[in-house]
Amino acid sequence: NKPLPDIDDVDLIPSHSVITSKGLNALSVSFSSNEPSIKLNEMIVIKRTPHIASIFKLIDGERTTKELINEVIKVTKTSASFDQVFAEFKELFNLMLKISAMYLRDKSVPKYASLPELESRMFELHGKEHCLSVREKLFK
Repeated sequence: NKPLPDIDDVDLIPSHSVITSKGLNALSVSFSSNEPSIKLNEMIVIKRTPHIASIFKLIDGERTTKELINEVIKVTKTSASFDQVFAEFKELFNLMLKISAMYLRDKSVPKYASLPELESRMFELHGKEHCLSVREKLFK
């Protein structure tokens, strides 16, 4: 079995999940607002940082994490280092992963059309039991 994608691999491509267009639209509204916090769902609210909204907005499913972070630094015109913005990305990604709203993929892997298709690919590559045990640990 191949290892699961690692958030520290900046050559992976972050993408918004195809959970539902309604869910993605609600997230887009929350990230676009000027509120001091961002509501990910009914239970998870995060603090708005100078880069969080730009990170969400600039995820296009084409740029690698490294390209995304560099673009966020450019667009926000802050003096933040790559490592600072990357830390914010990782915090956001880990929360978004828990609500199935974001994922990482290698450049060689095509985008998926549905969650069942993504699961099927993951189970085939990494083993169903392993994938489910890793997912279970996310919620502990």
